Amino acid sequence: MTQVTKYALALMLNSPVAGKVLPLSEVKDESFSGGLLGDGIAILPEDDIIVSPCDAEVATTVESHHAVGLLCGNGAELLIHVGLDTVKLGGQYFSTLVKVGDKVTAGTPLIQFHRQAIVESGYDLTTPFLVMNSEDYQMTRHVNSGSVASGAPVMSIS
Repeated sequence: MTQVTKYALALMLNSPVAGKVLPLSEVKDESFSGGLLGDGIAILPEDDIIVSPCDAEVATTVESHHAVGLLCGNGAELLIHVGLDTVKLGGQYFSTLVKVGDKVTAGTPLIQFHRQAIVESGYDLTTPFLVMNSEDYQMTRHVNSGSVASGAPVMSIS
């Protein structure tokens, strides 16, 4: 009798924005730093555009345009949340460039924002990048700190 073994291919997740990578534990919001919303990394953006970290479907957008949820082909649910408490801006300085149901490829622009205006308004732009259902996957972080370019590999899940 032949035994068949199923191997899951790792899904590479690229950085959705250029910036400085921080561990989630350093995010100044307990929902993120405590892993309540999933595991991942955080990035302090140096650009004004968030791009898709992989091929996926847009699962959620928010009225305040500061976050987007993606569903990957392997079932992973991603959240990219630009800034802390930026929901309070009510969408000011943010534009969502996609809609729910859109199929996107790695590098597709998702959110455009005015970084300088948000910082001048007193908001922390630390951007959590999470696998919301991370308990279902084995995650490997390829970057834990330092600078990262937009589109550079940062995590893989299998």
